[in-house]
Amino acid sequence: MALISVISPTYQLIDTGRREFFAQAFASLHGQKNCEFEHIIVDGASTDGTVQHINKLIEDLPLDAAPVRFISEPDSGLYDAMNKGAAIAKGDYLVFLMSDDYFNTPDALAALGAEIRKGGHDYIYGRQISLDEAGNTHLWKNMSPTLILNQMPFGHTSIAFRRDMLIALKGYDTHYNICADYDFVFRMIGAGYRGKHLKYPIGVFRAGGVSGDLEQVRFEHMKIWRTRLADYVDMADISDNKVLNWLRRGQFPLWLLWSVFRQSKTSGDLKKACIHAAFKSLRRIAKPRKNS
Repeated sequence: MALISVISPTYQLIDTGRREFFAQAFASLHGQKNCEFEHIIVDGASTDGTVQHINKLIEDLPLDAAPVRFISEPDSGLYDAMNKGAAIAKGDYLVFLMSDDYFNTPDALAALGAEIRKGGHDYIYGRQISLDEAGNTHLWKNMSPTLILNQMPFGHTSIAFRRDMLIALKGYDTHYNICADYDFVFRMIGAGYRGKHLKYPIGVFRAGGVSGDLEQVRFEHMKIWRTRLADYVDMADISDNKVLNWLRRGQFPLWLLWSVFRQSKTSGDLKKACIHAAFKSLRRIAKPRKNS
């Protein structure tokens, strides 16, 4: 059995200008050393030459390369493709390599694999590097489940999930167009699954695209907050605009955080997230930002 299944969702790579980006992602994966993995590519029935492009990349691999499974069929979007890949994966752990992203070093998967073999963790997350359109890079060191109420706490290319955990949580909710990954991680942390922080840069995330639209991201985060916090606190009388304003400012009412924190069913990491959000909110109350 492959230790890690790396899943790459693709769609219309040529028309969207991602042909070379995916070639880089593909090369960064198949250049990984000292780690057993399989590669699953789930394409959404592209019609622009993407299928031929991917087939050529696979054909050019050496005979001793890691196994690749490539399917191209209609789907309902990115997260549907990710769920499909997880359903057919043979690995114990899953890593999602998006078409725009790539692994930082040839030892990235080996670093994850070494921690996986130690056992005892539902997910392993490393650091992530962001790459902007000008070619500038930034290393994100501050990654932790305690950030979940403020932002996506992990880089998605830099985390390995236990496959049976993802299946138990019913995968990604395809009702969300751009933030189903945040929703999944929110549910994972809320359910009490435990992770391990690996202080090693695993993936490089290419900034921009739909996920770069902060207002769209905040709107979906607002919907996720309402859905996932409903078990802890009644937010029925709070308007969407008020919740959106909390998310824009990163400043949340202490009564809400206390309502989540004080309940016995609240997981340890979610309690820590409440404390983190409370201290951050108090700092911003004491020293408001200029643009607030």
